[in-house]
Order: sequence, then structure tokens, then C-alpha cells
Amino acid sequence: RGDVAVTSELSECLLPRRWWTLVAGDYNLTDLTSLSTNTSGQFLVLNPNTVVAGQSYTFRFHAQCEGSAVGSADLSFTVNVRPHSGKLAVFPTEGTAMTTGFVIEAKSWTDDSDD
Repeated sequence: RGDVAVTSELSECLLPRRWWTLVAGDYNLTDLTSLSTNTSGQFLVLNPNTVVAGQSYTFRFHAQCEGSAVGSADLSFTVNVRPHSGKLAVFPTEGTAMTTGFVIEAKSWTDDSDD
């Protein structure tokens, strides 16, 4: 439904160390074909079609200034499962574009409101 961007600022730290890890879910962060970025930067961008519908994921962003403790934040999400079990019908089944009025009916679709 849109992009999720997580950014961070570390004041008084010139060269922070930043990295991402997977806390929960089945995702291979070492497979560079699944990412548009690497795991050692401020941003983590997952390539399209690399997450599984219905699955939940938690990624952790870590940051550390030299000589200080590591700070972290988690980002968790569940991938929506597409609606299913419905029917789509168009009436009439024949006509002329821009002349014939068409009716599109979508009936009996099921969608899980929890994802």
C-alpha cells in the first residue's frame, strides 16, 4: 500500500556503525538479490515479491557510535494475503468501448481483516 521508510539520526556521532538483522520470519538478508540496499546502511529496502503473503517479519536496526552502547529499534509487519474465493463478472459480455455501459460485479470475496 506504500513504502515504509525508517530513518535515524545520531547526534554528536560522525561515523556511526549501522546494521540490520532479522529477528523473526523467514528472510535471507545475505541473499543480495532480495535487497535493493545492503544491511550495513541507514536504510533497508526489500525487493518486490521477496516476502510471503500471510507471513510476519521483524527487522532490527542497530546503531552504535564508537565507544558507546548499541541502540536498536524493531520494525514488525505482516504481509497481507490477497482476497480470495470471489467471483468477478462483467455485464454485458460484449459491447463497444466508450459506447456500451458495462457493469462490473465482485461478489463473495473473503479478506482476512487481521493482515
